[in-house]
Amino acid sequence: MYRTFDIKSLLESSPFVLPNAEEDDNDRPPSFRQREQISPENKTHLGSLGHLQSQTDAYTLHTNQVNATLEELENNKKFLSIYHPVEVSLKRSFAHIWQDALIKALCEDQLGTSVYWDTFTELIQEYSKTFSCKSNDWNGLSEFHIDDDGDDDDDDDEEEEEEEEEEEEEEEEEEEEEEEEEEEEEEEEEEEEEEEEEEEEEEEEEEEEEEEEEEEEEEEEEEEEEEEEEEEEEEEEEEEEEEEEEEEEEEEEEEEEEEEEEEEEEEEEEEEEEEEEEEEEEEEEEEEEEEEEEEEEEEEEEEEEEEEEEEEEEEEENLPDIDDNNDDVTVSGNVDNQDDYDCSEIENMDEGASLLFH
Repeated sequence: MYRTFDIKSLLESSPFVLPNAEEDDNDRPPSFRQREQISPENKTHLGSLGHLQSQTDAYTLHTNQVNATLEELENNKKFLSIYHPVEVSLKRSFAHIWQDALIKALCEDQLGTSVYWDTFTELIQEYSKTFSCKSNDWNGLSEFHIDDDGDDDDDDDEEEEEEEEEEEEEEEEEEEEEEEEEEEEEEEEEEEEEEEEEEEEEEEEEEEEEEEEEEEEEEEEEEEEEEEEEEEEEEEEEEEEEEEEEEEEEEEEEEEEEEEEEEEEEEEEEEEEEEEEEEEEEEEEEEEEEEEEEEEEEEEEEEEEEEEEEEEEEEEENLPDIDDNNDDVTVSGNVDNQDDYDCSEIENMDEGASLLFH
Protein backbone atom coordinates (compact mmCIF):
# COMPACT_ATOMS: atom_id res chain seq x y z
CA MET A 1 0.00 0.00 0.00
CA TYR A 2 1.12 3.49 -0.80
CA ARG A 3 1.31 6.24 1.79
CA THR A 4 -0.89 9.27 1.33
CA PHE A 5 0.77 12.67 1.76
CA ASP A 6 -1.13 15.79 2.53
CA ILE A 7 1.26 18.30 0.97
CA LYS A 8 -0.70 21.34 2.11
CA SER A 9 -0.79 20.33 5.77
CA LEU A 10 2.90 19.42 5.59
CA LEU A 11 3.84 22.88 4.40
CA GLU A 12 1.52 24.58 6.86
CA SER A 13 3.27 22.75 9.71
CA SER A 14 6.38 24.82 9.09
CA PRO A 15 6.98 27.98 11.10
CA PHE A 16 6.26 29.91 7.90
CA VAL A 17 3.08 30.41 5.89
CA LEU A 18 2.64 30.04 2.14
CA PRO A 19 1.50 33.12 0.24
CA ASN A 20 -1.97 33.25 -1.25
CA ALA A 21 -1.55 31.94 -4.76
CA GLU A 22 -4.72 33.70 -5.95
CA GLU A 23 -3.37 37.18 -5.09
CA ASP A 24 -1.32 39.20 -7.49
CA ASP A 25 2.44 39.16 -6.87
CA ASN A 26 2.59 42.96 -6.70
CA ASP A 27 -0.35 43.41 -4.31
CA ARG A 28 0.14 40.49 -1.96
CA PRO A 29 1.81 40.81 1.43
CA PRO A 30 5.32 39.55 2.09
CA SER A 31 5.84 36.06 0.81
CA PHE A 32 6.14 34.49 4.22
CA ARG A 33 5.66 35.67 7.77
CA GLN A 34 5.94 34.20 11.19
CA ARG A 35 2.86 32.63 12.64
CA GLU A 36 3.11 34.60 15.88
CA GLN A 37 2.40 38.27 15.57
CA ILE A 38 5.61 40.19 16.20
CA SER A 39 5.09 42.97 18.70
CA PRO A 40 7.28 46.16 18.69
CA GLU A 41 8.68 45.03 21.98
CA ASN A 42 9.94 41.77 20.48
CA LYS A 43 11.49 43.34 17.43
CA THR A 44 14.78 43.74 19.18
CA HIS A 45 14.98 40.00 19.53
CA LEU A 46 14.84 39.51 15.76
CA GLY A 47 18.39 40.66 15.42
CA SER A 48 19.78 38.46 18.09
CA LEU A 49 21.80 35.46 17.13
CA GLY A 50 19.78 33.26 19.51
CA HIS A 51 16.54 34.11 17.77
CA LEU A 52 18.13 33.59 14.36
CA GLN A 53 19.52 30.28 15.48
CA SER A 54 16.14 29.13 16.75
CA GLN A 55 14.56 30.12 13.47
CA THR A 56 17.32 28.33 11.58
CA ASP A 57 16.94 25.17 13.68
CA ALA A 58 13.18 25.19 13.19
CA TYR A 59 13.66 25.60 9.48
CA THR A 60 16.33 22.87 9.34
CA LEU A 61 14.02 20.43 11.07
CA HIS A 62 11.23 21.23 8.70
CA THR A 63 13.59 21.02 5.72
CA ASN A 64 14.67 17.54 6.76
CA GLN A 65 11.04 16.46 7.06
CA VAL A 66 10.20 17.77 3.63
CA ASN A 67 13.32 16.24 2.09
CA ALA A 68 12.45 12.87 3.63
CA THR A 69 8.97 13.21 2.25
CA LEU A 70 10.34 14.06 -1.20
CA GLU A 71 12.73 11.12 -1.04
CA GLU A 72 9.81 8.84 -0.29
CA LEU A 73 7.95 10.37 -3.17
CA GLU A 74 10.91 9.74 -5.48
CA ASN A 75 11.12 6.13 -4.34
CA ASN A 76 7.45 5.67 -4.99
CA LYS A 77 7.29 5.63 -8.76
CA LYS A 78 3.57 5.23 -8.98
CA PHE A 79 2.92 8.13 -6.60
CA LEU A 80 5.67 10.20 -8.21
CA SER A 81 4.24 9.61 -11.69
CA ILE A 82 0.93 11.06 -10.49
CA TYR A 83 2.23 13.90 -8.29
CA HIS A 84 5.43 14.79 -10.12
CA PRO A 85 4.31 18.37 -10.88
CA VAL A 86 3.44 18.83 -7.21
CA GLU A 87 6.91 17.67 -6.23
CA VAL A 88 8.58 20.18 -8.60
CA SER A 89 6.48 23.09 -7.39
CA LEU A 90 7.08 21.94 -3.81
CA LYS A 91 10.86 22.25 -4.22
CA ARG A 92 10.59 25.75 -5.67
CA SER A 93 8.01 26.96 -3.17
CA PHE A 94 9.98 25.60 -0.26
CA ALA A 95 13.11 27.37 -1.50
CA HIS A 96 11.11 30.60 -1.56
CA ILE A 97 9.80 29.81 1.91
CA TRP A 98 13.09 29.60 3.74
CA GLN A 99 14.93 32.13 1.57
CA ASP A 100 12.32 34.86 1.87
CA ALA A 101 11.77 34.11 5.56
CA LEU A 102 15.45 34.40 6.33
CA ILE A 103 15.73 37.57 4.32
CA LYS A 104 12.82 39.07 6.19
CA ALA A 105 14.12 37.91 9.60
CA LEU A 106 17.56 39.32 8.99
CA CYS A 107 16.73 42.52 7.20
CA GLU A 108 13.69 43.81 9.05
CA ASP A 109 14.74 46.95 10.92
CA GLN A 110 18.37 45.92 10.41
CA LEU A 111 18.69 46.23 6.66
CA GLY A 112 22.29 46.90 5.60
CA THR A 113 24.04 45.94 8.81
CA SER A 114 27.13 43.91 8.05
CA VAL A 115 26.92 41.41 10.88
CA TYR A 116 23.52 40.09 10.08
CA TRP A 117 24.03 40.37 6.35
CA ASP A 118 27.15 38.25 6.54
CA THR A 119 25.30 35.68 8.62
CA PHE A 120 22.45 35.69 6.15
CA THR A 121 24.87 35.31 3.23
CA GLU A 122 26.51 32.33 4.91
CA LEU A 123 23.14 30.70 5.53
CA ILE A 124 22.03 31.40 2.00
CA GLN A 125 25.22 29.90 0.62
CA GLU A 126 24.80 26.84 2.82
CA TYR A 127 21.19 26.18 1.85
CA SER A 128 21.76 27.16 -1.75
CA LYS A 129 23.75 23.97 -2.16
CA THR A 130 20.44 22.14 -1.79
CA PHE A 131 18.24 24.54 -3.74
CA SER A 132 19.28 26.94 -6.44
CA CYS A 133 16.42 29.33 -6.98
CA LYS A 134 15.38 32.91 -7.26
CA SER A 135 13.99 34.97 -4.40
CA ASN A 136 11.60 37.89 -4.87
CA ASP A 137 11.57 40.64 -2.29
CA TRP A 138 8.15 42.12 -1.70
CA ASN A 139 9.51 44.77 0.65
CA GLY A 140 11.42 46.72 -1.97
CA LEU A 141 14.44 44.40 -2.05
CA SER A 142 16.09 44.01 -5.39
CA GLU A 143 15.93 40.67 -7.18
CA PHE A 144 18.39 38.47 -5.40
CA HIS A 145 19.93 35.20 -6.56
CA ILE A 146 22.84 33.17 -5.19
CA ASP A 147 24.99 30.53 -6.94
CA ASP A 148 26.66 27.60 -5.25
CA ASP A 149 29.84 29.64 -5.07
CA GLY A 150 28.03 32.52 -3.38
CA ASP A 151 28.36 35.02 -6.28
CA ASP A 152 25.44 36.78 -7.96
CA ASP A 153 25.22 35.67 -11.56
CA ASP A 154 22.61 35.88 -14.27
CA ASP A 155 23.75 32.55 -15.56
CA ASP A 156 21.51 30.97 -12.95
CA ASP A 157 18.51 31.83 -15.09
CA GLU A 158 19.97 29.80 -17.88
CA GLU A 159 20.69 26.99 -15.48
CA GLU A 160 17.15 27.17 -14.22
CA GLU A 161 15.87 27.08 -17.75
CA GLU A 162 18.16 24.17 -18.52
CA GLU A 163 16.97 22.44 -15.39
CA GLU A 164 13.40 23.15 -16.36
CA GLU A 165 14.07 21.86 -19.84
CA GLU A 166 15.74 18.82 -18.38
CA GLU A 167 12.81 18.35 -16.08
CA GLU A 168 10.45 18.80 -18.99
CA GLU A 169 12.51 16.35 -20.99
CA GLU A 170 12.43 13.98 -18.05
CA GLU A 171 8.71 14.49 -17.83
CA GLU A 172 8.41 13.86 -21.56
CA GLU A 173 10.63 10.83 -21.23
CA GLU A 174 8.56 9.63 -18.33
CA GLU A 175 5.43 10.29 -20.32
CA GLU A 176 6.95 8.45 -23.24
CA GLU A 177 7.92 5.66 -20.90
CA GLU A 178 4.40 5.66 -19.55
CA GLU A 179 3.07 5.62 -23.08
CA GLU A 180 5.48 2.83 -23.94
CA GLU A 181 4.40 1.00 -20.83
CA GLU A 182 0.79 1.57 -21.80
CA GLU A 183 1.58 0.39 -25.32
CA GLU A 184 3.39 -2.59 -23.90
CA GLU A 185 0.45 -3.24 -21.64
CA GLU A 186 -1.86 -2.89 -24.62
CA GLU A 187 0.40 -5.17 -26.62
CA GLU A 188 0.44 -7.61 -23.75
CA GLU A 189 -3.32 -7.38 -23.54
CA GLU A 190 -3.53 -7.89 -27.29
CA GLU A 191 -1.13 -10.80 -27.02
CA GLU A 192 -3.19 -12.19 -24.18
CA GLU A 193 -6.32 -11.71 -26.26
CA GLU A 194 -4.60 -13.35 -29.22
CA GLU A 195 -3.47 -16.16 -26.95
CA GLU A 196 -6.98 -16.49 -25.64
CA GLU A 197 -8.31 -16.48 -29.19
CA GLU A 198 -5.69 -19.04 -30.16
CA GLU A 199 -6.63 -21.11 -27.14
CA GLU A 200 -10.29 -20.80 -28.08
CA GLU A 201 -9.43 -21.75 -31.65
CA GLU A 202 -7.38 -24.66 -30.38
CA GLU A 203 -10.26 -25.68 -28.16
CA GLU A 204 -12.64 -25.37 -31.10
CA GLU A 205 -10.24 -27.36 -33.25
CA GLU A 206 -9.97 -29.97 -30.51
CA GLU A 207 -13.74 -30.07 -30.25
CA GLU A 208 -13.99 -30.38 -34.02
CA GLU A 209 -11.36 -33.11 -33.98
CA GLU A 210 -13.24 -34.87 -31.20
CA GLU A 211 -16.47 -34.55 -33.19
CA GLU A 212 -14.69 -35.86 -36.29
CA GLU A 213 -13.27 -38.73 -34.27
CA GLU A 214 -16.71 -39.47 -32.89
CA GLU A 215 -18.16 -39.34 -36.40
CA GLU A 216 -15.36 -41.60 -37.65
CA GLU A 217 -16.02 -43.99 -34.77
CA GLU A 218 -19.72 -43.95 -35.57
CA GLU A 219 -18.94 -44.54 -39.24
CA GLU A 220 -16.60 -47.37 -38.30
CA GLU A 221 -19.28 -48.85 -36.06
CA GLU A 222 -21.82 -48.53 -38.86
CA GLU A 223 -19.36 -50.13 -41.28
CA GLU A 224 -18.72 -52.92 -38.79
CA GLU A 225 -22.44 -53.41 -38.37
CA GLU A 226 -22.89 -53.43 -42.13
CA GLU A 227 -20.03 -55.92 -42.47
CA GLU A 228 -21.59 -58.08 -39.77
CA GLU A 229 -24.94 -57.89 -41.53
CA GLU A 230 -23.27 -58.76 -44.84
CA GLU A 231 -21.47 -61.65 -43.18
CA GLU A 232 -24.73 -62.83 -41.65
CA GLU A 233 -26.42 -62.53 -45.03
CA GLU A 234 -23.56 -64.40 -46.66
CA GLU A 235 -23.77 -67.08 -43.99
CA GLU A 236 -27.50 -67.32 -44.51
CA GLU A 237 -26.99 -67.52 -48.26
CA GLU A 238 -24.33 -70.17 -47.77
CA GLU A 239 -26.65 -72.07 -45.46
CA GLU A 240 -29.44 -71.77 -48.00
CA GLU A 241 -27.08 -72.91 -50.74
CA GLU A 242 -25.97 -75.80 -48.59
CA GLU A 243 -29.57 -76.66 -47.88
CA GLU A 244 -30.37 -76.43 -51.57
CA GLU A 245 -27.35 -78.58 -52.38
CA GLU A 246 -28.43 -81.06 -49.74
CA GLU A 247 -31.94 -81.03 -51.15
CA GLU A 248 -30.54 -81.48 -54.65
CA GLU A 249 -28.34 -84.28 -53.41
CA GLU A 250 -31.32 -85.84 -51.68
CA GLU A 251 -33.36 -85.43 -54.84
CA GLU A 252 -30.55 -86.95 -56.86
CA GLU A 253 -30.30 -89.77 -54.37
CA GLU A 254 -34.04 -90.23 -54.55
CA GLU A 255 -33.87 -90.16 -58.33
CA GLU A 256 -31.02 -92.63 -58.24
CA GLU A 257 -32.98 -94.77 -55.85
CA GLU A 258 -36.00 -94.49 -58.10
CA GLU A 259 -33.85 -95.34 -61.08
CA GLU A 260 -32.40 -98.24 -59.18
CA GLU A 261 -35.88 -99.31 -58.19
CA GLU A 262 -37.00 -98.93 -61.78
CA GLU A 263 -34.00 -100.89 -62.91
CA GLU A 264 -34.73 -103.48 -60.28
CA GLU A 265 -38.34 -103.52 -61.37
CA GLU A 266 -37.24 -103.82 -64.97
CA GLU A 267 -34.87 -106.55 -63.99
CA GLU A 268 -37.62 -108.23 -62.07
CA GLU A 269 -39.94 -107.81 -65.01
CA GLU A 270 -37.25 -109.17 -67.28
CA GLU A 271 -36.71 -111.99 -64.87
CA GLU A 272 -40.43 -112.55 -64.73
CA GLU A 273 -40.61 -112.39 -68.49
CA GLU A 274 -37.70 -114.77 -68.67
CA GLU A 275 -39.41 -116.94 -66.12
CA GLU A 276 -42.62 -116.69 -68.09
CA GLU A 277 -40.72 -117.47 -71.25
CA GLU A 278 -39.06 -120.33 -69.48
CA GLU A 279 -42.41 -121.45 -68.21
CA GLU A 280 -43.84 -121.08 -71.67
CA GLU A 281 -40.91 -122.97 -73.03
CA GLU A 282 -41.39 -125.55 -70.36
CA GLU A 283 -45.07 -125.65 -71.13
CA GLU A 284 -44.25 -125.92 -74.81
CA GLU A 285 -41.79 -128.64 -74.01
CA GLU A 286 -44.39 -130.30 -71.85
CA GLU A 287 -46.92 -129.88 -74.61
CA GLU A 288 -44.42 -131.25 -77.05
CA GLU A 289 -43.71 -134.08 -74.66
CA GLU A 290 -47.42 -134.58 -74.23
CA GLU A 291 -47.85 -134.46 -77.96
CA GLU A 292 -45.04 -136.88 -78.32
CA GLU A 293 -46.59 -139.02 -75.65
CA GLU A 294 -49.93 -138.70 -77.36
CA GLU A 295 -48.34 -139.60 -80.63
CA GLU A 296 -46.63 -142.47 -78.96
CA GLU A 297 -49.90 -143.45 -77.38
CA GLU A 298 -51.67 -143.12 -80.68
CA GLU A 299 -49.02 -145.20 -82.27
CA GLU A 300 -49.40 -147.70 -79.50
CA GLU A 301 -53.16 -147.61 -79.91
CA GLU A 302 -52.82 -148.05 -83.58
CA GLU A 303 -50.52 -150.89 -82.98
CA GLU A 304 -52.95 -152.31 -80.48
CA GLU A 305 -55.80 -151.81 -82.89
CA GLU A 306 -53.85 -153.51 -85.52
CA GLU A 307 -53.08 -156.27 -83.13
CA GLU A 308 -56.71 -156.48 -82.16
CA GLU A 309 -57.74 -156.56 -85.73
CA GLU A 310 -55.27 -159.24 -86.35
CA GLU A 311 -56.56 -161.13 -83.35
CA GLU A 312 -60.12 -160.67 -84.50
CA GLU A 313 -59.25 -161.85 -87.89
CA GLU A 314 -57.60 -164.79 -86.34
CA GLU A 315 -60.61 -165.43 -84.18
CA GLU A 316 -62.91 -165.11 -87.07
CA GLU A 317 -60.93 -167.54 -88.92
CA ASN A 318 -61.08 -169.87 -86.01
CA LEU A 319 -64.82 -169.52 -85.54
CA PRO A 320 -67.10 -172.35 -86.77
CA ASP A 321 -69.69 -171.84 -89.48
CA ILE A 322 -72.97 -170.49 -88.26
CA ASP A 323 -76.29 -171.19 -89.72
CA ASP A 324 -78.22 -168.12 -90.50
CA ASN A 325 -81.41 -169.78 -89.72
CA ASN A 326 -80.16 -171.18 -86.55
CA ASP A 327 -80.19 -168.86 -83.64
CA ASP A 328 -78.11 -171.09 -81.61
CA VAL A 329 -74.62 -170.18 -81.46
CA THR A 330 -71.98 -172.65 -80.92
CA VAL A 331 -68.90 -171.42 -79.30
CA SER A 332 -65.91 -173.46 -79.71
CA GLY A 333 -63.31 -173.53 -77.24
CA ASN A 334 -63.24 -173.15 -73.48
CA VAL A 335 -65.65 -170.40 -72.44
CA ASP A 336 -64.80 -170.54 -68.83
CA ASN A 337 -61.33 -169.19 -69.48
CA GLN A 338 -62.44 -165.57 -69.67
CA ASP A 339 -59.59 -164.38 -67.49
CA ASP A 340 -57.29 -165.00 -70.37
CA TYR A 341 -58.50 -161.83 -72.08
CA ASP A 342 -56.41 -158.64 -71.63
CA CYS A 343 -58.70 -155.79 -70.46
CA SER A 344 -55.93 -153.15 -70.29
CA GLU A 345 -56.10 -152.66 -74.02
CA ILE A 346 -59.66 -151.56 -73.75
CA GLU A 347 -58.77 -149.11 -71.00
CA ASN A 348 -55.93 -147.80 -73.12
CA MET A 349 -58.26 -147.25 -75.97
CA ASP A 350 -60.63 -145.32 -73.72
CA GLU A 351 -57.79 -143.05 -72.51
CA GLY A 352 -56.51 -142.35 -75.99
CA ALA A 353 -59.97 -141.38 -77.12
CA SER A 354 -60.41 -139.08 -74.21
CA LEU A 355 -57.12 -137.33 -75.03
CA LEU A 356 -58.12 -136.79 -78.59
CA PHE A 357 -61.36 -135.15 -77.61
CA HIS A 358 -59.84 -132.74 -75.18
